[in-house]
Amino acid sequence: MNSQPPGGRATDERWFALPADRVLALLESNERDGLSTVEVSARLARYGANVLVEARRRSAIAIGAAQLTDTMVLILIGAAIVAGMLGELREATAIIAIVVLDGILGFVQEYRAERAIKLVAVRSEHVGDQIQDRGALIEVGGAAVIVGRGEFEL
Repeated sequence: MNSQPPGGRATDERWFALPADRVLALLESNERDGLSTVEVSARLARYGANVLVEARRRSAIAIGAAQLTDTMVLILIGAAIVAGMLGELREATAIIAIVVLDGILGFVQEYRAERAIKLVAVRSEHVGDQIQDRGALIEVGGAAVIVGRGEFEL
């Protein structure tokens, strides 16, 4: 994605804090006429759709492995091994039980969170209005909203 507005002028300004007329000027648009259909198509081709890039989902095995490679879990496993070598089987068993319980709870929580995020993304298709072609108000899907930049800097 290109990080410059349509006029080619890079800006470090915070878009949300700018007055509307300044944003319209930077995006080479105006409140009355908006953008022509040709300009909307050109900007869609140049900057891409207004969508979040979906992160690669982790497999259940990767989630489980991440639970076991946490620093604190590795320290506890080490402590259980030392306790077992010293003949403290009760302590070693208790530590291993805690590690297993932590791993199961962490896995379930993270797996459910991944599923919930996917459901939210599927259900959150937004619809917005844009002014195009000499003032016509057009309803468009969120992916088709054109601002002239690939992202906003917050």
